[in-house]
Amino acid sequence: MIIVALVLFGGASKVPQLARAFGRAVGEFKKGQMEVEKELRSLQEGSSVSTTQNQSPDDRQKRIAELQKELEQLKSQDSQDGR
Repeated sequence: MIIVALVLFGGASKVPQLARAFGRAVGEFKKGQMEVEKELRSLQEGSSVSTTQNQSPDDRQKRIAELQKELEQLKSQDSQDGR
């Protein structure tokens, strides 16, 4: 149904371009999501080690909360893009 609408509004020649652009966007989203998840894991592992690092435990918890919020925003953005 979406493809029919794209053909009607953009012409048949635009469909491959739009598909490529959508594929790239999805790839970039997944790449960003993996980076955020990796950073979250490293922060969580780092918080269980010693507290002799530069950040206090409260600072690490705040950073973890920020990254989790960013991850949720990326997920919601992805679900909106995939409508």
